[in-house]
Amino acid sequence: MSQPITRAVVVNPELVEYRALVARMMQEALRDRQRRVLLNKGTDHAKVVIDNMLENARGDVSVFARKLTISVFDPQVIRTLLERLPSANVRVVVSEADALSAPDSALSQLGDVIATGRIKVATNLAAHESNNVCVVDKLFTRLEKNPVTREATVVFGDPDYAQSALNYFERIWTPATKHQPEPRA
Repeated sequence: MSQPITRAVVVNPELVEYRALVARMMQEALRDRQRRVLLNKGTDHAKVVIDNMLENARGDVSVFARKLTISVFDPQVIRTLLERLPSANVRVVVSEADALSAPDSALSQLGDVIATGRIKVATNLAAHESNNVCVVDKLFTRLEKNPVTREATVVFGDPDYAQSALNYFERIWTPATKHQPEPRA
């Protein structure tokens, strides 16, 4: 009799602690209406922060990233956000020409929701040297200073900082080439 094959799931204890820290800081920022700042570095930590921001979004998400890589932006987390918030305003600007089709881009796995207009996507090839940014609900911000190391400043609960980051995003979004949703049959 053969035994069922099971896969061992490796859980990084440091990431478990980091997830708890990020969740706690976000909840404290909401509860206490006070600014919480976290320095963030590395792909795993970036993913933890982005997942948490998207899982707690209430309606408005603006992202600039070179490609929206799967290693940081989980397509399933984005789909869950859209299912949970049918009227969410999600805007993404990318600066790499293959961001919609590259296998390592979350956008390549979200073509169906992009086609319906649920995610507004634009390309700004001139913004390639700009800092990646994610702003959620004009309250939560992750501003990346170094795309190689993914070093970033994360600020929860500061609407002024979020507005400044959103203004930065708008300067990239406004001149960008917008991708039009496919017409429905």
